Amino acid sequence: MTDEEKPHFIAMDAETQVEHILPQTPKRGSQWNADFDKEKREEWVNHIANLTLLKRKKNAKALNMDFDEKRKIYGGKDPSKVISCYDITKELYSDYGKWDEKSLQKRYDFLYEIITPILHIEGQEEEYEDDFDLE
Repeated sequence: MTDEEKPHFIAMDAETQVEHILPQTPKRGSQWNADFDKEKREEWVNHIANLTLLKRKKNAKALNMDFDEKRKIYGGKDPSKVISCYDITKELYSDYGKWDEKSLQKRYDFLYEIITPILHIEGQEEEYEDDFDLE
């Protein structure tokens, strides 16, 4: 599958990788270090709100770049032709001009609204909500 195709089902293969938007190891002197202290970075780096999907080649380009540069990779040279086939990645380009704690919380809320109805088993919502602090 090329990255320009729009998949109906995403097969996690060697070409599909999980991208950490806030990188696991930001470059020294990067904007990430100014925006997130070590404690906040550790809190958010592996959080679902900070993850997206990219093809291997695009993920290799994005690596530890600042968000402005990553956003260009997510969006491509021509913003009207977003290059990722994954809607979850496209929305990063269209919906976020910066990546900070407020953006992470907004994305978490967005993903939570999508995921929880799928994961909840009818009639067991209260049981699960008592067992897990979902917020």
